[in-house]
Amino acid sequence: MMCRLLGLSLLLGTVVSTSGCASRTATSVPPTSLPVVSAPSVDLPLLERRVAAHMRFLASDALNGRGSGTRDEWIAATYIGAQLAALGLDPMGDDGWFVQQVEVQRFTAATPPVLTVGDRTFTRGTAFLVGQVPGARVAGVLQRVSPGTTAAAGAVVLLPADAPPTAMTGMAAAALVLRRASAAQAGNWAQMARQLPEFISSQLVGTPAAAPAGPTVLTLDAATHDAISAMADGTAIRLDTALVAGDRIRTWNVVGRLPGSDPSASSEVVILSAHLDHLGARAGTASDVADTIYNGADDDASGVVAVLELARVLAAGPTPRRPVVFALFGSEESGGYGARYFVDRPVVPLTDIVADLQVEMIGRPDPKVPAAPCGSRATSVPRWDRNWRRAAPASSRTRTRTSASSNGPTTSASPAVVWSHTPCRATGCTASTTRSPTSSSTSTSRTCAMPLRRWSSRSAGWPRRPRSRPGWRGRGHENAECGMLNAEGTRAKGKG
Repeated sequence: MMCRLLGLSLLLGTVVSTSGCASRTATSVPPTSLPVVSAPSVDLPLLERRVAAHMRFLASDALNGRGSGTRDEWIAATYIGAQLAALGLDPMGDDGWFVQQVEVQRFTAATPPVLTVGDRTFTRGTAFLVGQVPGARVAGVLQRVSPGTTAAAGAVVLLPADAPPTAMTGMAAAALVLRRASAAQAGNWAQMARQLPEFISSQLVGTPAAAPAGPTVLTLDAATHDAISAMADGTAIRLDTALVAGDRIRTWNVVGRLPGSDPSASSEVVILSAHLDHLGARAGTASDVADTIYNGADDDASGVVAVLELARVLAAGPTPRRPVVFALFGSEESGGYGARYFVDRPVVPLTDIVADLQVEMIGRPDPKVPAAPCGSRATSVPRWDRNWRRAAPASSRTRTRTSASSNGPTTSASPAVVWSHTPCRATGCTASTTRSPTSSSTSTSRTCAMPLRRWSSRSAGWPRRPRSRPGWRGRGHENAECGMLNAEGTRAKGKG
């Protein structure tokens, strides 16, 4: 993780110092024209102690897993705000401070939602499953698609029975996407139906209702999928839900700013972000001797620590040319409310945001990216630039994010910048343990880091990452504990 931070500091140095508005235009800046940012001289043992100090608090049992919208998340936000204040950053939260309080109105369904297709009706829980709906009614006309087909705006898309996960590509404009349950889902249908969330819709308080960032996805049982497949394209379809206002919950963001040195670049804001919440703890039983806390060291305390350390480095060094906003979002794990609030009530005009570096779970490796020693050619700025340009066509680097997804603000089209970070071997990583919350089985492996992940965006047609598995809580796993080291390099307690 220490090496990841060094690499991120080089990448961030390039982003905040690049001149002009290259990120807003379709004309690419040649890799050779990017400024060369030298690696800073770093006391790695001291950096390790700093990382461990943050991690030992954020991922400790004392914070009970930083559950979304809980007092524990609030405490984490307060801690992060205090760290940014100590660095001398400008507060951008409530009441002249760094922490933003976000209120969310949640809704239940008075009766199970009903899908009406022509003259036939189907009920949630028996014929289809859906976790969240954007409003009381979602409607459109039936459209069948084949691989590579783009959905018409407002259509209700029926995916073929054998559609692969990549079939969601091109579905951004659809109102509803209907897909057949997999064999595993069909075999576990009753349990999945029992685990459907009580609160089926939500609305940020004090902000106008936003248009859905992407289609609502329904999982159909085989009989329902067959019945709709027999209907003609153009058949009217609607999903109706009788919404009843439930409780209001709160979550918290932390936002601070480091002003730039160049007034002409004041409208070229770089965002450095992560999410501060995790899954909390599961309910224990009288006979339960297993640890019930999902500490969230990797997801995403590792990202928060990276943001804090990069804020420290930038605040202590030469003032960057561009302004840098440090944003830590709450409730990513339960609806992305913090990121949605950031978009609906931005601290800077959305049109001024030229890039975001979203740091997510950097304590585990990406098997598709080979590890390389720190300081090798694989960690050079031109390599990052080439990877970015391969990952994102020129047209996708011209947008500024204007809506929200589960990981952060996104646009109604493509991400503004997709960065690829090549990991190098970290001296601060250690063996990690992955354990099922519902069993005693564990597996141990050596972990290093994962690259910066582009924001997942339903609006861009990318499939969302799975939120849970049957019988498992949340993502259904506890993550790596890379970075949970003390000064002697021994492993400290930490999960997730």
